[in-house]
Amino acid sequence: MKRILFTLSFSIFLLFGFQVNAYGADFNVVVEKVYEINTPNEIYITENRKITNNSQNRLISSDNTETFQIIVLGENTDQLSPSFLSAKSFIDDKLVQNTKGSSGIDTLELNIPYNGAINIGQSKQFRIEYTNTGLTKRTGALLDIYAPGFSESYLFENNSTSYTYKTTLKINKSLGEIGFVVPSPVKETDNGEFIVYEISQESLVGSKIWIQIGKTQYYKFNIKQEVVASDTINKGYSNEYHLVIPRSIVEAETTQNVYYTSFDPLPKQIVEDVDGNLIATFKIPSHENKTILINGYAIVDKINVQATPENSGTISDIDSTIFSQYLQPAEFWEVDNPEIINKAIELKAEETNIYSIIESNYSHIVDTIDYSDIKRFGINDRQGALKTLQGGAAVCMEYSDLFLALARAQGIPARAAFGYGYDARIGENQQDAHQWVQVYLPGLKEWLSVDVTWGESGPSLIGGDLNHFYTHIASLDPDSPPSVQRTSYG
Repeated sequence: MKRILFTLSFSIFLLFGFQVNAYGADFNVVVEKVYEINTPNEIYITENRKITNNSQNRLISSDNTETFQIIVLGENTDQLSPSFLSAKSFIDDKLVQNTKGSSGIDTLELNIPYNGAINIGQSKQFRIEYTNTGLTKRTGALLDIYAPGFSESYLFENNSTSYTYKTTLKINKSLGEIGFVVPSPVKETDNGEFIVYEISQESLVGSKIWIQIGKTQYYKFNIKQEVVASDTINKGYSNEYHLVIPRSIVEAETTQNVYYTSFDPLPKQIVEDVDGNLIATFKIPSHENKTILINGYAIVDKINVQATPENSGTISDIDSTIFSQYLQPAEFWEVDNPEIINKAIELKAEETNIYSIIESNYSHIVDTIDYSDIKRFGINDRQGALKTLQGGAAVCMEYSDLFLALARAQGIPARAAFGYGYDARIGENQQDAHQWVQVYLPGLKEWLSVDVTWGESGPSLIGGDLNHFYTHIASLDPDSPPSVQRTSYG
C-alpha cells in the first residue's frame, strides 16, 4: 500500500529558515513571497525580506550574507541553473550582484552580500526576482503547481529573532479553472486577470503549497491477469476466473465514468454485486496457460458541489435500517470493540453534524498514528482498526480501517474504497494500489471520499479529487469482493 504524495522527496520542500549572524539580539524579519503563475511551465517569484535591528546595543555585521533558496521538483533538477541565471537581486531597491552558494539535489542557494551593517533602529531590505521553471508538472489534463512550506519543527521566533511570512499566489485565469489550493487560503480575491490567494504562515508548518488546475482528469488502464493451467491435458474441463474490474461511480464532489476498449478473451459475463462493483467472469480451458487482457479508460470530473458542515446533515438524518450493512463490525473493522467505541464517543463528544465528526476523526488519526515505511516495504499484513488504535504500524489500509471503524461506531455509514491515489511526481508505472474511505452524507444523499493517509503526507483530503481512481468498494469486509477468484470444474 502507498503513502500518498511527496513521500520520496518531502524534505526538498521544507525551508529551515535563514539565520542573521549578530552579536546579541532583538531582530525582526518580515518575508513577503509572491508566486505569479502566467504559463504552465513558469512561476515568477518575488521574495522580499526586510530585516530590522530593534536591539538596544547590537548591530548586524556588514560581513553577513543573505541566503535565498531556489527549489525545484526532484525530477526537474536541470531547471535549477536556468532559474538561478534568471535571478535579479536588490538591496533597498538597488540592483546588486549575487553569487551562487551551495547546492543540493534539488536546491540551489543564492547569496547577497550585505554591503553595510544594520545599525540600531535601522532596516535593510533584500529582494530577489526570478523565473522558476521547475515547480510545475503537467499530468494528463491537469496542471500541478508546488511551492515550499516549513519543516514541522520550524519556529517563527528563534534566538530573539522573530519571523513573519506573507505568502501570496497569483494565478492567471487563462490557465483554466482551479481545482483546489492547499493549504486552504485565508483570503481569495479576483482582480480581473488573476485569482489571488493569501496563505497563512501557520498553515505552511509541516506542509507545502499544492495548486491543481483543471476539473477533469483521464486515466488509461491495462489489466493483465496470468492464468496457469490446472490440467496437463485436455479433459474437457474449464476454470472460471472472476476479476474485479474498474467501475463508474458518483460521489458528492466527483464522478468517475469508465469505458472499456477491449477484452481478450471476451468475458462470459459481467455482473454487478450489492455494492455496485463489476465482476467479470472468464471461462478458460483447464489445460491452457493464458493471459487475460483488459484495456480501457476513465474520465474523472469534479462537479460544482462542495461538502460542508452546512450541507452534510446530522446523524439523526440517517436511517440505520437502510444503511445497516455500512454500520456493522467485520474482521479488521472492530466496530463493537470497547476501545473503538470509547474512542468514537470521545471524538464525537456532543457533536451531531457529520462533517464536523469526520474532521474530528481525521485530525485525531493524523495526529496520533505514524506512517510506517518499514511496513510498506516489508511484511505488510493487515492488522485492522483495533491494533492501529493501540499503536500498531500503519500504512494506508490501517489508516482507512481505523477511520471506518470509528465512523461506524459513531453511527455514520462508511465503506472502504480501493484503487489508486495518483501521485503526479511518481512515474505512471510506479503507482501503488491504495485504500481510502467513503462516508455517507444524508444532507447531500451521496458518498464522500475521505483519505486519511493523504493528511499524514501533508495536504488533507475530505472530499473528492481528481487524483483518485476507483476500482471497487467494500462494505461487508475489506476482502470482499476478492480481486481475483478461481472456480474449478471437473
